[in-house]
Amino acid sequence: REAKREASKEPPPQVVTRALADNTYHGIIREGAFGEQYLECADAKYTWHSGVQYEGPFVASRIEGTGRYTWPDGSTYEGELLNGKRHGQGVYFSADGLTRYEGGWSLGKRSGKGRLTYNPEGTSCYDGGWKDGKKHGYGRQLWPSGNVYEGEWLEGKMSGKGRMVWRTAAGSEEYVGVWEANEPHGEGTHTWHATDITLALWRGPAESNRCETPVQRKPVPYNPQQQQMNNRYEGQFCRGKRHGSGAFFYANGAYYRGEWQEHVKHGHGRHTFEDGTVYDGPFEEDQMTEYARPPPAEGAELLARSMELSDIDCFALPHDRSGFEASIGAGYSDHGKIFREVCNMLLRHLGELRDYYAKYRAAIPRQSSDPFALKMYQFWLFARDTG
Repeated sequence: REAKREASKEPPPQVVTRALADNTYHGIIREGAFGEQYLECADAKYTWHSGVQYEGPFVASRIEGTGRYTWPDGSTYEGELLNGKRHGQGVYFSADGLTRYEGGWSLGKRSGKGRLTYNPEGTSCYDGGWKDGKKHGYGRQLWPSGNVYEGEWLEGKMSGKGRMVWRTAAGSEEYVGVWEANEPHGEGTHTWHATDITLALWRGPAESNRCETPVQRKPVPYNPQQQQMNNRYEGQFCRGKRHGSGAFFYANGAYYRGEWQEHVKHGHGRHTFEDGTVYDGPFEEDQMTEYARPPPAEGAELLARSMELSDIDCFALPHDRSGFEASIGAGYSDHGKIFREVCNMLLRHLGELRDYYAKYRAAIPRQSSDPFALKMYQFWLFARDTG
């Protein structure tokens, strides 16, 4: 009886190396109830005649579980597999040794949430949604130049609502609004910033290669003309150009509301100059076709005489300032530096200041259009309300 029991026991599985249709298999081959054979091994190795190698489990002759592929060009994949295809979570390294993807897969294609880095430093990467191997859904793209896009994607292109910030020689620019096929298309806001705001937005490589830790980058050198860069356009875009109805606000306080065509003012519009005078009429190729310079608004000559900070010391530094340093607010004593800092601060908050000014303008009925100057007590009330 003991001998029969021993004879009836299956022999232990043997690891073999066998050629299968010009390919090579190294692992366990089992035999089914009807004599059929199948590949069944938790740690097998399979090499195709093309040079592709697989290391990992076989289940009923199918590649399933967690394994590793290596291609002849040096690219690799390590992660979850289903019926021989990348499916689940896994990491792919390209042949160049630079490109790396870590995240979700579905039947061999990137899918779900994943992160793709284009260089070992991590200064160029995408982190977000994927579908059928393309960027899809919400994601964040970083470029080595410092440019950043965060928003919606559709089949590999920036489409939907999103925000992009990019560096320029004078500072930075920002677009927030609707995109289509990598271009602003629909309602949006384009702002020219006097400073490089990408320094606060940009994220570089962490030890985990997540592109989430701050990176020190050299800021754009200061340019005295930067304070004139805080222009802003709000309105409609078509294929990356201002087109339709929109408003353009200039750094000097002037603004235009009206029609646009192919990036230029075209059609009917209303332009308010920095001194408060107004042109309301037709535009053609960015030019006012019926323009006649109107007389300046009341009080404009006061501003013309106050372009130097020293000219308004008597107002900006009143006699009751005893006990305080003249530079207590800005940290500078040089008039030029103070003037520059004041200009930059005003430009940074120009939108809010304009909204408050509109309220004061409505409370001061005048015959002339858009008076520019406020009385002294009105100005101090204005300053108090704007903080």
